[in-house]
Amino acid sequence: MGNWRTINMTGTMSAADSAGINGDLERDTAIEGQVLPPPPCIVLFSDGLLSKWGFDDGNTPDTWYDYCDGHGIDWREVRYPLVRLVREVLLPALNQAVEVVEISTIHNPIRAQTIDGVNVEDRWYEVDSGVHLTPESIEVPMWRVMELALR
Repeated sequence: MGNWRTINMTGTMSAADSAGINGDLERDTAIEGQVLPPPPCIVLFSDGLLSKWGFDDGNTPDTWYDYCDGHGIDWREVRYPLVRLVREVLLPALNQAVEVVEISTIHNPIRAQTIDGVNVEDRWYEVDSGVHLTPESIEVPMWRVMELALR
């Protein structure tokens, strides 16, 4: 079945399926045996921490606008929570100890200052910094992104 999930009438899912899914939203519309596509997600690439232009240059992804529009939410009032996503979701998932700094800029507003105690600020302007963080990326379900935005 790949990335598709099956929901039964009780709304129960396996632990693997429930990770990252807001079961309540899907349970409301699920029909027994129905196969549902994976929920919309934001993908955060860990190397975004290493560049002035990381995280799409700090721009709000189109997926955020689409999700807000699809749920009747004014995205001008509920801002995309990039800094919270990085601090609360990406950093804990990394295999390296990363300290970040927030920068008031039109570019990427949150960047790695140190990785495993080594200062990497001088690499923010390089096309390939030569530093590799793991995992390379994480997927964050859009309901979790909204949860962070509303806090």
